[in-house]
Parts: sequence; C-alpha cells; structure tokens
Amino acid sequence: MGCRIRRLSVLVLAISMLALSGPAVLADGPITTIASTTTSEFPQALVFQLTAASSAADIVKVELRFKLRGDASTEVARPEFTPGRRIEATYRWKTDKTQIPPGAPVEFRWVITDGAGNTLTTDQQTAIYDDLRFPWKHLQNDEIAFYWYEGSDEFGQTVFDVAARSLVRISTDIGAKVKYPIRIYAYANQEDFRSAFPSLGNTYQWIGGQAFVEQAITVQILPDEGEDTSWIRDVIPHEISHLVFHQATDHPLADPPTWLNEGLAQHNEEGDLAYLEAMVRAAARSGKLFPLKMLSGSFFNDPEKTYLAYAESYSAVQYIFRTYGREGMARLIAAFGAGKMREAAFQEALGISLDELDRDWQRSVGATPATATPVLTPTATPDRPWLNPTLPPWAQKGTGTPVTATPTRPPASQTPPPTPRSAETPVPAPASTVPLWPAVVGGGLCCASVALAVIFLIGLVWWIRRPS
Repeated sequence: MGCRIRRLSVLVLAISMLALSGPAVLADGPITTIASTTTSEFPQALVFQLTAASSAADIVKVELRFKLRGDASTEVARPEFTPGRRIEATYRWKTDKTQIPPGAPVEFRWVITDGAGNTLTTDQQTAIYDDLRFPWKHLQNDEIAFYWYEGSDEFGQTVFDVAARSLVRISTDIGAKVKYPIRIYAYANQEDFRSAFPSLGNTYQWIGGQAFVEQAITVQILPDEGEDTSWIRDVIPHEISHLVFHQATDHPLADPPTWLNEGLAQHNEEGDLAYLEAMVRAAARSGKLFPLKMLSGSFFNDPEKTYLAYAESYSAVQYIFRTYGREGMARLIAAFGAGKMREAAFQEALGISLDELDRDWQRSVGATPATATPVLTPTATPDRPWLNPTLPPWAQKGTGTPVTATPTRPPASQTPPPTPRSAETPVPAPASTVPLWPAVVGGGLCCASVALAVIFLIGLVWWIRRPS
C-alpha cells in the first residue's frame, strides 16, 4: 500500500508541474530591450530589428512572435543574432508569396532568454506595413481614412465623402459600429495594383480591388476620372459594407449566409439597382429562382447563375428591410455577432425560420405555387458527409481564376473591374480559394494525441495496480 501511495504521489506531482508550466511571467529582471524597430520593404518583406542586453549572462535565445491583426494563429520566428551580453537580432518576414495589403497592422512581441535562465517577454507592439513606394496623400476622421497618390485633391475629397457617408449609412442600417477604423488605399492603375500583390500573377486582369476584412482595409484601382464617379459610388460603399459586416458578425460560432453579406453590400451602393429586382421577378415567373439556402456559401462558376445569385441576394435583403425594418436587420446582425448559428439567428431576430423567410420572399417577387423553387434540404453524400451547406470561409471556391492565399488567414474579398451595367450583367465579386490540408492535418494530430493519452492512462493504471 505504501508503495502504491508513493507512486500516486509521484503522479500527482508530475501532473501539478505540467499544469503550472506555461509562458514566462513578465517581471523586472536583468534583461532589457534597448530598441525595437521595423522597416518596411513592401511588398517584399517587413524587417524586425531588436537590440537587447542582459546583466546576468549572455543572451542565448530570441523569439519573434507576430501575426496580422485578426489572424487566429501567431507565427514564431527565430531571428539571426550572435549570443552575448548585448545582442542585435534581425528577422526578415518575406511577404511576396502572400497577399498582405498596404497599411496592414502587424502585432508582435519579443521573447528573450539568457544563459542564466532569465526570460523577458515584451509588451505587444503594432507595426504598420506601409507601401513606401508612392507619395501617399490622405484624408481621415475617427472611423475612416482614404489614401491616394495620383489624382487631384478634389478627387480625394470625393472618394472620402462617398466613403464617409456610406459608412454612416450601413452602420445605421444594420445597427453596428466599427471596432477598427476602416482604411481605403487607391492605386491609380492595374500595374501599380499588381505590383503590390506579386502573388496574384496573371490573374490581375479581372481584379479591380480587394477587401481584407480582418485588417479593415480595402485596396482598389481608382483612377481619377474627373466628373465620372459612378464606379466610385458603387465600389467604395460595397466594400465598406463587407468590412463593417465582418466586424459586426465576427464570431467563431456564427455562420452568416453569403447572400446576406452580398445583399447588404449592394444595398449600400449609391447607383440605381432596380434592374436587379427586374431580373429576380423574371426568374420567378419562369421558375428559375435559387432557394436562399443554395446561396449561403460560395456562388456559382457559371456567370449567368452568379449574376442571378447577386440579384437574389439584393432582393432578399431589400425584402427584410421592407418587412422587418432596420430594427429587424439590426437584430439579425446582432444575433450573428453573439455567435448564433444561422437558423437560430433568423428565428431569434425575425421570429421565422430561414425556410419561411425564403418562401415569403419568393412570393413577394411573384413566384406562385407552380413556379416557386422548393426549399432544398441538404443530404449527406460519401464525399460530403456533413449537412451544413456552407463551406468555411477559408475553403470557399468562387468564380474566375482562383487566387492562392495563406492557410492561416481567410481569403480577401475581390472586386472585379467596372463593367457596363444592364439587366443581364450585374457585377460579381469572386472569392479566393485556399487548400483544406491544414484542417486535415490538424484533425489527424488531434486524434493521434487522444489515442496516445488513452494508451498512457491504461499503462499508468496497470503500473499502479500491479503487485509491489
């Protein structure tokens, strides 16, 4: 019995030590930071530099922990340095293979260890990864800023005014305020825009801009067209809506449908979108409407279907505003922001299910029992054993040529160049594609860890219970 008690005591002590291990606790000590700076080499790299000293022993280990604001994971880098009482460490973060927008906020901290076992973790700093190749001008207030380098001051004021009033409009319509100020960067032509994103390769011909929702930044191609501001009055409000929508509904458990996001973005545009409603009514008469559940994830690769998907998104959002008012829309956005899943959010905010909303909206655009599209219930298949029809944002496939993004962050929303509008050609906004391998590998490692833990516990029980 005494032997078993001793074994059990050793086990308890080991578990206690594991539970207490963790990050170094910040405290006054012999290690000090003398300087911490960053240098932008946009779009190729962001360079981090540290000067530090220890009065106790040589500094033998330096880590740089950094991430783009909004990223779920933190990258850990080992900068180059020569161990000593005073060190200078440098790390060059290469960004030419990813899509990092100008002005991206990069959060970072240093972890410094000396030979005597002392460790210092610095406070978090934020570096702004600026594109220093252009002489940027800017206008800003507390919630929004516009940056441009080519074009008149009148052009800059026009864009800023459109952006400012569109931010007020969408914030009022959905009852949400931005958590992070929104920034808009305007490149004057496709060549300059493409130079900011080397990883886009030859896909830049159909891209007119990108929205980086996690960083609250949109980057657009906006030449100064003088009196013609129609494209500006559509694309800027559209992209600002996406940025506000993300901030208002960003929650790990929420799954707001794509049609709601895209419908609100079009609702916020300043141009006349009556042709979209006409397109939807024509589809309703011919029995070609898509159920809203089909528009919850990525849209179609077929351009004609994509145009109708955008038109239906706009029409459904307009129906919610007409029927439930701004208060209903605000409740819906707040429900997603609180982490409600899709069905629960609609039920809580509007008092009806998504299926009921779908049927009511179809009737409002002229669908009859003979032409109404039946609501589809997703079914499991061997290659898709889950029932939720919405792919996670980082695994969506959109229209146009795919654009590779890093697996650790969701893809940017992309804006096509301006095209003439007609009843047949609304403007789609294709999405990026990202491989699924991180989720597969992560799930495998998780399962392996559980299996090892079970084997360890079985062996431990046997060891304790065996005869002394």
